[in-house]
Amino acid sequence: MFNSKWTRLSAGLGVALALVLAGTLATDAVAHSSKHKGVLGGPLTLQDEGSFFVGGEVHDSQYTGVGPGSYVRKQMYVHYRVPAHKTHPWPVVLLHGGGLTGALYETTPDGREGWDTYFVRKGFTVYVVDEPGRGRSGFDPEPINHGVADANITLVPTINRFTQEFSWTFFRIGPSYPTPYPNTKFPVSSGSALSAQGVPYAESTFEGGGPATAPPALAALLDRIGPAIVISHSLGGPHTDSLVGLRPNLLKGVINIEAVPFPVSDEIVQAYTNFPSLELFGDNVLGNPVPTGQSRYDARSDLVARINAAGGEAEVVLLADEGFIGNTHMMMVETNNLKIADWMMRWIDKHVERTHKHSSKHGRH
Repeated sequence: MFNSKWTRLSAGLGVALALVLAGTLATDAVAHSSKHKGVLGGPLTLQDEGSFFVGGEVHDSQYTGVGPGSYVRKQMYVHYRVPAHKTHPWPVVLLHGGGLTGALYETTPDGREGWDTYFVRKGFTVYVVDEPGRGRSGFDPEPINHGVADANITLVPTINRFTQEFSWTFFRIGPSYPTPYPNTKFPVSSGSALSAQGVPYAESTFEGGGPATAPPALAALLDRIGPAIVISHSLGGPHTDSLVGLRPNLLKGVINIEAVPFPVSDEIVQAYTNFPSLELFGDNVLGNPVPTGQSRYDARSDLVARINAAGGEAEVVLLADEGFIGNTHMMMVETNNLKIADWMMRWIDKHVERTHKHSSKHGRH
């Protein structure tokens, strides 16, 4: 009798406890969800989403930290989203700049929707990469471990990391840290959040650095997905220039945002004539002596002139001339970032999609 009563009592207590716990967890979940501020501009319906790696090489090393062996290095991480209703024939590849990763195109530092999901929302398949040496692509520990093992500091590469003070003027947020330009569209209160996105320039652990590793990885991506439109930023610009030389027939359009002005060969200029291209700049550029200012604008304008002289279709645009005032080097994270994205989509519609035949290869991965 006692055992039977105890069994029934235990069962009742167990059910009651489970209900209490369930209620507590549900309350906590509701409380947590009420604290989370959604950043997307509404539901995002996808046909597919995933990630993969392209490029890379198998490397044998004595300096792994866990004993001799082999590993893959120089690979590139790619994240993709395919909308349920694709309205554009070719995908967009979003390429970050120096000291950053593909996170640049995700949620903005102040918690708003980024270009990644926004382009998907507008019907583009989107691929976002971390260049070799950055973020989820990883770097090569061999030169560091080798230098430690041999007590030879000359074997250890310098790995830069941009600071908040340096980036303030370099990104043209303001004339001096921490004073912003009066018209800036950069979310000034979220400057530290942008710094948190930053990563070391660990591509320096590869021989030849980014110029030797990023272009072949990007070429491998186009070989996998087919023709695409590339949107690059800053240091991603010269890597895109090299990609143009490697895969001119797999590019349908290029938008370089304030690209670093590396030398561009005549062969690459000729390759640029295969598709429309745009060199896009923010505000507070003209007359500004910082590296992202007048000198960069002049250099990329010269490239545009060379492309057009060779028979291509290229242009350089200052956002201020299009009515966008106060944008910095980091226009993709600024308070009017989605309006700039809309402008870019109109440019793509006019210069790429209306003037080029659709390809049957788009959207593979």
